Amino acid sequence: MQRIYVSFRQWIAARGKESQFVIALLIIAWLNSLLVFALTLPGLIEQVAHTRLDITVERAFMFFEWTLFLLVIVAWLLGLKRVTRAATFIYLSYVTIGLASSVLALIATLPVRKSETGGGLLLLWDAFVIWIVNVLIFTVWYWLLDGGGSEKRIKGESRRADFFFPQQANKIPGWADWKPGFVDYLFLAFNTSSAFSPTDTLVLSPRAKMLSLTQAALSLVTLAMAAARAINILT
Repeated sequence: MQRIYVSFRQWIAARGKESQFVIALLIIAWLNSLLVFALTLPGLIEQVAHTRLDITVERAFMFFEWTLFLLVIVAWLLGLKRVTRAATFIYLSYVTIGLASSVLALIATLPVRKSETGGGLLLLWDAFVIWIVNVLIFTVWYWLLDGGGSEKRIKGESRRADFFFPQQANKIPGWADWKPGFVDYLFLAFNTSSAFSPTDTLVLSPRAKMLSLTQAALSLVTLAMAAARAINILT
């Protein structure tokens, strides 16, 4: 019984160290479910193809996303680190495509937003949801890729970092042997989405630069286009 209790405590401790990224993925999945159909990937396909997708196709997209999400959760709960990393990479790739589709679909729906139907406020809400999803998706991307992942960063096995934080640049009292955590990548992603560039963190590798560029571009288009149209509708 004592062994079971100790094993359970160790399991809880191991899962707790990386629970933040799971919470982020859960919020991403939840926010995506709040988007109206027109702002989803199948919704964009309908707008581009000018045809109505079969309900089974629409459900297939939703089933695929939630299946990937559950695969990440199950692998994480079982402590299958390689499977968790691979599944997270696939899930992030899918929801990133979905995010880009939402931004394009948001632009496509701008002309039909009407003031008499509360179009301005609904537009601001849709843009806000997409912006939050943007921040969370790229937070997990940065956390997943920087220096080969969180486990390598903790163990000091990272051969080359993708980001360089201020705590790593200077010998600050109380910050010796500091390693970036999930909140640091959340702060980085928030700054990139709001200021359209990292503020205090250096982006080093080509892949990190492409991720930051993509995030800033999606955020800029979302905020600029949505804000301009919303102001036009509300006034």
